[in-house]
This record gives sequence, structure tokens and C-alpha cells, in this order.
Amino acid sequence: MGSRLSALIVNYGSGGMACALGRSLMLQWRELGGAAEDLELAVVDNASPGDQSQALGELASLGARVLWSRENLGYAAGMNLALEHTHGAADDWVLVLNPDLGLFPGALARLLETARGTRSLGAVGPRAYLDPARNWLMPPNRLPTPESEWLGARALHDGALAERLSEERTRHALTQWTARERCPVEMLSGACLLLPRAAIAAAGGLFDGRYPLYFEDTDLCRRLAGAGLDLILEPRAEIVHHWARSSGVEQADPEPARRHGLARAAYFERWFGPGARRPLDAADACLANPAPDPGARFEAAGPCTAPPEWGFPRHGRWLVEVAIAPLFPLAAGALVEGAAWRMDPRAWEWFYRGRYFVQAVDPLSLRVARAWSFEKLSPSRTQPLAPEELLPEAQAAAPEQGGPR
Repeated sequence: MGSRLSALIVNYGSGGMACALGRSLMLQWRELGGAAEDLELAVVDNASPGDQSQALGELASLGARVLWSRENLGYAAGMNLALEHTHGAADDWVLVLNPDLGLFPGALARLLETARGTRSLGAVGPRAYLDPARNWLMPPNRLPTPESEWLGARALHDGALAERLSEERTRHALTQWTARERCPVEMLSGACLLLPRAAIAAAGGLFDGRYPLYFEDTDLCRRLAGAGLDLILEPRAEIVHHWARSSGVEQADPEPARRHGLARAAYFERWFGPGARRPLDAADACLANPAPDPGARFEAAGPCTAPPEWGFPRHGRWLVEVAIAPLFPLAAGALVEGAAWRMDPRAWEWFYRGRYFVQAVDPLSLRVARAWSFEKLSPSRTQPLAPEELLPEAQAAAPEQGGPR
């Protein structure tokens, strides 16, 4: 296979993080013995609202190709623009990266090793954590269908259905969270994807520009699978993904939600046609109706300025899940051991300000033993990770937390 790597980043207000990621990528490439001319980094600034010139100028001084868009093209079109300004043969590699990532040592090497050793590869992705302490594993991605949209909305009004869907989601997540070897998956996150250029060609291109934000990776994974190519999770390649740093969550920016709605409509129209309209309309009608408050089952931990401690019914191994919605449609998970657990402060500082829901699940029976809610009062960290925060020495120096490793 080829040895040239083209890395793509689309930036929107995350220049400091993009710069730190670019530096880390270049370092790992050098550690692999890769020639500087065989790594090209193309960065598109998607009309960021703030001045990004210092951070992205630093990347340009290191050899990155920085492209300044006069309008917010959307993530998919921005990535396509970055790809257009790179070069490579069919057996060379393309690495898609969100700016809000950190690479643990060896991540790039393990992705490339797995990619080179996989016949009929569509894409390979890493294991992703929410935080540099590796407390919280990111939720696996699933391929949405009209039925899953309808069932998820209906669960807001049906406690038994909500419990069944939550158990199924947890079971699926555990298969990836506990994987120790590379494994096939139905979908990979577009936050970090390594693909052969030949796979991009077989799928008819990288991302579809009709998706202004979200669903572009879902669409790509369907196209890669449709071309007979495999999607592989490599759990030995580990990254930090500081979730949604450009999505405006903490600033209550309505624009990402608007773009999500447009992308959702485009995705279901493309893959399911007119038949999707009825279950989607039913799902939207369900979401519009006030649902019963499920908060009664949660023990209130109250407002918190430091990580709360959660106690379990017995000493043992537990799955702790955290979500911003009480039905846990999307949850990060920590596999811990003991009679109680408190997350690492290095994880806590990356949590957005707001209300969270937590549940302790027996990983064998999948029964929920206890559940809590808390409100984080302090804002999340915004400065990028320094490279030394991801080194093994920093992990070893941290207090013992009984985390997922």
C-alpha cells in the first residue's frame, strides 16, 4: 500500500485545537519515520466567527495548506474542499479529522497498521474518549432508520419501550467499549476516519455536500458498505474527542440544530425515499407533545462545582453511563470497579455547564442499579490539550480512578 498521507481538518472557531492537533499529527508521522513531503495537511476555515489567523497561521508556518472560506460551507463541503487541495495515488491514505481531537501516543501508527492489514478496507476508526484521563468512552455510532427515529420518539411516552431501547443501546455499546482487537462495525464516526483513496473513489466521493452538518458520515458509511468495503474499529488506536466544540452547545447557538434538521431530511430522503415520511412525521409529532418527566427515578446530586461521587449497591464491576437526556439516547460510558467512583478532575473540566443524568448498570445483567442527576455550574475547558497531557507519564501520574482501561 502507499505511504502518502493527506490529513483534512475543517475548522470553525477551534483554531487553537486545530493547531494542537496538527502539531501532534506531524510529530506522530515523524515518529513513524515518514518523510515530511509524504504528509500533507489541508485545513479549511469555514468562515469562523472569531479571528483564527494566529493559530492557523502557525499551522501554515509548519507546512499546512490553510484555505479560508468566505462562507460557512458546512462540514461536508469543507472537507471536500480540503480534499481537492491534496494529492495522492489510489493506494495512498486520507485522514479525516475534527479539529477538537487529541491523539494518544501511537494512535496514527495503529490506524495505519490496521488499514494496511485489512483487505477490502472502506475506513478504519479509533477508540474515542471524551476526556484525556480516559474515563469516558464515547458512544458508538449507529445507522439511523425511520423506524429507529419513530421508536426513539415514542419511548418518551412509553416507559417499557424506553427501558427496552436503553438496554439494547447499552448492549451494543458494550461490544465496542470492551473490544480489545480490531472488529467490524456498522458505522464509524466522521470525527476521525482513515480511508484509502481507492475507497473514496469506490464510494463515489468523500462527503456529500448536501449535508450541512451531521449525517455526512452516516451517508459515507452506507456508501462504503454498499461498495462491498469494510468498516473497522481499531480499539488500540485511541483519541480524545472533545465533543461538539464547534456545535454551539454551551453557547446555545441555534444554527447547528437548524443544519441538523436539513441534514436529517436529506439523509432519509436519499436512503429511504418517500416511505420514510410517515414514520418521521409520527416521530416529530411525538416529540412535539409534552412527555412525562422521567426525572423521579434519579437521585438529585444538586449543583456541583467538583465531580460528585457515586456509590454502588455492592463492590464489583460497573458500567457508569452519563447523558444530557434522562432516557440516555446517546450516552458516554465508564467501566469501573469498586463500591463507589468519582471521575477524574481532568475529565470533569471538559464537561459543559448544564444538567446531566447518570446511571450505574450491571454490565452482565444490564439492569440499572442506581441513577442520579446533577448540574455542573462551571463552564467547560476551552484551551487545547498540551501534548504532554496525553503522554503515558501524565496518565500514570493521575490518581487511580478504576477507569475503563
